[in-house]
Amino acid sequence: MLDQGVRCSWKVNTMKVKVTNVVVAGVLATTLYGACALPQLANGETYFAAENQELPSTANITGLIDGSCEKQEVVYASMTAAGAVKNLYVVNELFSEAPVMVRDYGAYSETLNLTDESELAVDAEGVALVIEDGSFVYQGNLSDTNLPWNVQISYELDGVPIAAADLAGKSGMLKVSIETAQNAAVDPLYFENYLLQITCTLPMEHAKDIETDGGTLALSGSDSAVSFNAMPGKAGSFSLTAQVSNFEMDGISIAAIPFSMAIDAPDSDSLTAQFDALIDGADQLDKGAKRLNSGAQALDAGAQKLDEGVGKLQSGAAELSTGMTAYMVGITQVNQGLSQVAAGSATFAEKLAGLQQSSDAIAQSLDATKGDMQDLVAAIQASSLSDAEKQAILGKLSGMSGQFDQLDAYLSGVGSLASAYDQINDPLQQLSGSLAQLAQQGGALTSGSSELDAGASELANSTGSITQGTAQLSHGAAQLAEGTDQLSAETKNIPDELQAQIDDMLAEYDKSDLVLRSFVDARNTNVDLVQFVMTTEAITLPDPEPDEVEPEDESFLSRFFALFS
Repeated sequence: MLDQGVRCSWKVNTMKVKVTNVVVAGVLATTLYGACALPQLANGETYFAAENQELPSTANITGLIDGSCEKQEVVYASMTAAGAVKNLYVVNELFSEAPVMVRDYGAYSETLNLTDESELAVDAEGVALVIEDGSFVYQGNLSDTNLPWNVQISYELDGVPIAAADLAGKSGMLKVSIETAQNAAVDPLYFENYLLQITCTLPMEHAKDIETDGGTLALSGSDSAVSFNAMPGKAGSFSLTAQVSNFEMDGISIAAIPFSMAIDAPDSDSLTAQFDALIDGADQLDKGAKRLNSGAQALDAGAQKLDEGVGKLQSGAAELSTGMTAYMVGITQVNQGLSQVAAGSATFAEKLAGLQQSSDAIAQSLDATKGDMQDLVAAIQASSLSDAEKQAILGKLSGMSGQFDQLDAYLSGVGSLASAYDQINDPLQQLSGSLAQLAQQGGALTSGSSELDAGASELANSTGSITQGTAQLSHGAAQLAEGTDQLSAETKNIPDELQAQIDDMLAEYDKSDLVLRSFVDARNTNVDLVQFVMTTEAITLPDPEPDEVEPEDESFLSRFFALFS
């Protein structure tokens, strides 16, 4: 038997009608098309046989079924909560602007006319239909339950796998995992060209703190709807988690439609225009980086020269400090020697002054002696001594006169030396005092040169760090300039590359050239729509057992009115 509660959709002329009960569908179809007898051709011959009655011979049918029409198929699948297909049926809608009789191919286990109350002419290959001006809708149940997708749904509660049948009424942390893959037993046209839209609806009173991996969460009234999309030609893996209590949920809905119906090409012009500011900014950044690189190179060159000059300064300061140290050693030694010389010179001057005084006394005695000598010579010459004796005495006295002359020369030399040494001793004493003062000042100069040497060394160390830093800055600025140059060049290509990627993506999923084939039977032509609607079982608690009510005796009157109720 056909399932009740089927959601069907078809078009009558240009109006869409949704019917949730096949019985109501039949009544509505009768109302729309008018209560009519079985459709007949112009010659008045009836071509519909009773339901499942054998049609006329193939030759006769071929002669009668020579028309064609457009067709749409909506495939409905009822699935277990784990994703296994329980039953499969198709709502077929055929369109024609003029009356025509056609054969709609399909191996159906049961059929149901959803347009009017007439019986369908069915055989092993399909259904023979007369379509008047408008459309004709019927349902056919398929015995083959293969879909283009294999769907597996699993559940975990608090990290432990659990069957869907045991999940109703439970509480804890729920995880729902959904896996979709291609069913190789079915025409790959649908798997490769259709988008799967999966929707899990969880009542807010039973589920909270919902999180999803790869899905979107939206509120719908008192429910939370989690949606997933599986792209054409791709297997899908999705999951959601929720904290549930006394859990129940409606069945998971899975719709499959051609991808070209699900996506519109983006406005790439407005999208790529948004990169203009980025391109301008990258260009300005590149220019700034180049200026920074030029300045960093100049700074590095100046720092190198500074380091070179500081190196020379450090070398000169070190030499100066060394020279000053050696100079102070020499000054000290000279000062010490000169002090000794000055001290000796003073002593010598004092001795020389005493000698001068003695020489003056000797000179006076010598002058007196010379006078006495002259008197003695005169007395000798006047004496009565013989000439020989006189000559002998005068000869000795003459030798003494020569000694007196030498003594005069000596005394004269002592006087000259004393006079000359005064001219030497005074400057020597002054030189000794000046040299002592120079040695004292040289100590301060030596200390200053040492500080200069230490400062030059510290400056050299600092400039070394500076040159190292400026070298790193120059290198980094060069790399930055290179990177910003590349960034500027690449950002200029972003719009074209983005457009190319958009074109590639659209080309990958461009299904504009898709030629649909009938899911039911490839012999059906002019198929302009095939959609799939799959729904799993709901997870609900069983209805409580009704309370037993004791039967009451009915009066005759109540039984009478019951006949008309």
